[in-house]
Amino acid sequence: MKRHLSALAACAAFAALPCMAQMPTPNIPAEIYVPQGGTLVKVKRELDGDFEVKYHLPSGDIRALAQRARARAEKQGYRVFGSQDKGHEIEVHLVRGNTELEISVEQEWNGIDYEVEIDQHHHPRRAMQPMR
Repeated sequence: MKRHLSALAACAAFAALPCMAQMPTPNIPAEIYVPQGGTLVKVKRELDGDFEVKYHLPSGDIRALAQRARARAEKQGYRVFGSQDKGHEIEVHLVRGNTELEISVEQEWNGIDYEVEIDQHHHPRRAMQPMR
């Protein structure tokens, strides 16, 4: 009986913890906008400084999210290199020196996927249409 109670207490304590996926991650670079209410799906940091992060949001406006992400990067010294609005997906490419930051916001059937990649060794891509 004592073992059963301690197991119940452990389960109750675990259930009281907040969801780790929704807690802010302190290792996210400052130039990346962290969306409110988003679930962290992926974080990948390479030894060469490249970085990837992906969030899933249950709902929202992809254009507003893309604009907030773009504004955050611009405050950190990035400038828009190009962008595309495909209706269900928005891509924004920004550069700062030889670093490229790529934002992708896509409307999915179950919400929004928001991804940001930082490439420390930027190689200019073909020109894209400016975002309006």
